[in-house]
Amino acid sequence: TEECNQIFVIRRDTVENNEMDVVLRSKFGDDITVVIAEQETEGTVSSCLLAERYIDNDLPLSITTLDMYFEPHFDPAKVTNSDGVVLTFDADNPAYSYSQLGEDGYVVKTAEKEVISNHAHAGLYHFAKGSDFVRLAKEMIRRNIRVKNEFYVAPLYNLFIEEGMKISIQPIDRLWSMGTPDERRYFLENEYADLQHQ
Repeated sequence: TEECNQIFVIRRDTVENNEMDVVLRSKFGDDITVVIAEQETEGTVSSCLLAERYIDNDLPLSITTLDMYFEPHFDPAKVTNSDGVVLTFDADNPAYSYSQLGEDGYVVKTAEKEVISNHAHAGLYHFAKGSDFVRLAKEMIRRNIRVKNEFYVAPLYNLFIEEGMKISIQPIDRLWSMGTPDERRYFLENEYADLQHQ
């Protein structure tokens, strides 16, 4: 949205081979921030930390993967009483990450590639303060908390929970995966145009 500072972290080879920085600026405008990863990182958390200078502050931070489309759209301005929010949908596939809830409705545990509940993550992770993300992301790396040798965002919430911070979930109504060219083509040909006219 217009109120957000949009930051994209993309690999150097994607810029050189596909001019992805040009594509992003043509779609989102020249006021976006593009951070170049010079080489493959050790996971999403490591990639996000490449943008540390832009996110180590008290502003809200939302991290999203670009291969998922969901409704309704997330509005960070509506977040109250939470230090973090995870968008979720009902699933039991171990390809996803998950949140387990306590009796008070807040998240007590998150896991990557492990079904610990039916609250699967939809690919958007929100933090009330970017500085909390940066601080605990560095702690995650220091403690070497990896899944399949990568630093994923979902398990990072466990460090927030250790500190007594409140993490909540926000269920979504509809979700489309575009992780493969066929999935993206199907979405664009069969769903996207209809969604724009609703």
